[in-house]
Amino acid sequence: MESKKLELQVGEIDKDENCVLVWGRADSVSAKSNFLLSTNPDLDKYNLRFYNNKPNGSILNILFFRNCIPALTILVRKDTLLNIGGFKQSHGLPLVDLPTLFELSLKGNFIFIQDVLGVWNHYSEQVTKTHTFKMYEGFYKFKKISIQK
Repeated sequence: MESKKLELQVGEIDKDENCVLVWGRADSVSAKSNFLLSTNPDLDKYNLRFYNNKPNGSILNILFFRNCIPALTILVRKDTLLNIGGFKQSHGLPLVDLPTLFELSLKGNFIFIQDVLGVWNHYSEQVTKTHTFKMYEGFYKFKKISIQK
């Protein structure tokens, strides 16, 4: 986590009572060599227009295809998280960020900060590398149900 992360995010969420989540960019680095792999998400104009989730649910235009929100950069409003029943885990997904983001996207605005708020270390033993098939299968089931809702 970058040292300015919480200061920036709390300042932003306090400005907008309709904001339920503040997030930003993250550097992805190789855990073994500390080599910068990428910075996510991209700042292209097409996707950038959805990052603040205005109107509510608009970020689903991206989330249905890929999770553009680095989990380590998220700050969520506690009362909104409690109102949706806490973090969501569904369809055998070994993660909670995407199902929770889907629900939160329908509850209020997001604020996207273009600064890098954290560094994500990639290593070969992490869940996203060792349970790839299970994740894709869960994503398919989860998204199919979400579309039906």
